[in-house]
Amino acid sequence: MQKRVIMTLLVIVLIPILLLGVMGVRMASNEQDVIKHQQSALYLSRLENVDSIIAGYFSELEKKILADSIYISNDIEKFARYIKEEPLVKNGIVFDADGNRVYPQNGKSLSNKERIFIEKSRMFQQEALDESPAMEQQVQTRRTTGYQVSKSFFKASPAIEKPVKYGWYTWFSGIDQNHIFWWKTNDKTFGVELFHARLISDIIILLPTTTDNLHVSKFKSNASNLGAAALIKLIDNNNSVIYQWGEYIPQKQQKYSAMLLLENPLSSWKLEYYTDKKSYNPVFNQFNILSVLIAIGAILGGLAYYLYREHKREIILGKQRVNFVSQISHELKTPLTNIRMYAELLEDQLQEELLHEEQQIEEQCGDMQSLSDQDYDSDPKYLKHIKIISSESQRLSRLIANILNFSKSTKSGLKIHKTKGEIDTVVSVVISKFEPLLIAKGFEFDIQLNARNAVFFDHDALEQILNNLLSNVEKYAASGKYLSISTMQGNEYSTITVQDKGPGIPASEHLKIFRPFYRISSRLTDGVSGTGIGLSIAKDLAILHGGGLKLVSFESGACFRLKIHTPENPASDKPVSEKAMPENAIPEKE
Repeated sequence: MQKRVIMTLLVIVLIPILLLGVMGVRMASNEQDVIKHQQSALYLSRLENVDSIIAGYFSELEKKILADSIYISNDIEKFARYIKEEPLVKNGIVFDADGNRVYPQNGKSLSNKERIFIEKSRMFQQEALDESPAMEQQVQTRRTTGYQVSKSFFKASPAIEKPVKYGWYTWFSGIDQNHIFWWKTNDKTFGVELFHARLISDIIILLPTTTDNLHVSKFKSNASNLGAAALIKLIDNNNSVIYQWGEYIPQKQQKYSAMLLLENPLSSWKLEYYTDKKSYNPVFNQFNILSVLIAIGAILGGLAYYLYREHKREIILGKQRVNFVSQISHELKTPLTNIRMYAELLEDQLQEELLHEEQQIEEQCGDMQSLSDQDYDSDPKYLKHIKIISSESQRLSRLIANILNFSKSTKSGLKIHKTKGEIDTVVSVVISKFEPLLIAKGFEFDIQLNARNAVFFDHDALEQILNNLLSNVEKYAASGKYLSISTMQGNEYSTITVQDKGPGIPASEHLKIFRPFYRISSRLTDGVSGTGIGLSIAKDLAILHGGGLKLVSFESGACFRLKIHTPENPASDKPVSEKAMPENAIPEKE
């Protein structure tokens, strides 16, 4: 019993802890995913701010060159002078509408770099002349995904009065990257090659530095305040770091936390964001989960220990009460037996004296018929008092027997000892004990005894069961004034049926009445004393006897059917333990 209670309390404590632990781990995992997503979005937004700085630079550069093109596009001489005087421009080239080179002029001696530039410029010339929708679709796709690389981009410029096409063209010469900005008028296509080193220098000047504070330009303000927890790298097409800022020092072979490809014309460049991945501090981390589980476990453990201690205390008190009642019952049994014995002796002696007095009266009168029936049948008052003392002592003896049997079942279990005898003999003895009380209450009897074979059974156990059944009839079914008892024997089983015509027992109470100390709260038991253990003891004894006791549904009153194992040969008797029998088991074998 104690082990079962301990296991139950452990389950009560561990199940909530396990459930809370699973929920905590799941919440921590979800929170970590949310934080990582938020941090990734934050890192990417910072890289997008840097990309906007670089894109802003090229946008300003485009506006400047397009503004200059208004003055140099109609005059080749002005264009040539612009190539020489503009510090950002390295080379220039012009094609007419048919694709023929106008500048530098054919036949003019060219340097090796100029020849390479002219060769590469033919590729951007083809793209500039191509006005198909497929090219526009390619540009739109690249802008949407941010991962496809397009070597050119063109659009209509609002800065010039007449519509033009313009864009960027990039090519690689060894490890160097070269950029051509081109624009197209109605009859010519112009292209200027920019100094790559000057572009990089201008971009670096616009980017934040590690020592920048919040008081920076509008381009830097969204990307400068990294602190010691982050580092941003600008990496070119050769995977070389062009520039970086931030105080964080990445570990060796540490992967970036976020990466972004730049827009044209630096589409082969990228930005990488490095930070300490363990910098987040979720609320539901492992330490917090463990702390909460320990706290809840301590609370539940303390509560379980308190319940266990209270349960143990109740068990000890219950055992003490049972022991006390058992000891008192044993102490009462001896004087009660003496009272009952002397009451029966006194009753017999008084009856003999009464009989002797009647004989003397008959001798004096000389005629027995001179006495009236009333005088002959009446008993003196003191004889009635003696009968009451005897009957109540018998009732008290049955109550004490029930208490002693219940005490035995609580401590070590009931035991039966079978001896040979007749079932009907024991039934007749029990009926004779209750007959005076029942006759006094006006009961009618229907006795049918058909179990006369000598069999092996526990006489005291059977008498105890019948005492409890007839005691209930006497207490609760007096209004019906009817008692029927029948016995029968089958193959190794004997059946005893006790029926009355009292108020009966509700169907919902048929199983509950066999519980210890259970009493029906209704007019059936109101004002009637009882302990509520009689039927429980009777059923336990019936189960130990290899049978069972159950309440059979009947039209009126209550009908109890008792079956016990009564073999004719003791060798065929198989001991049946209380635990081996189902609660309501009654063998169907007759």
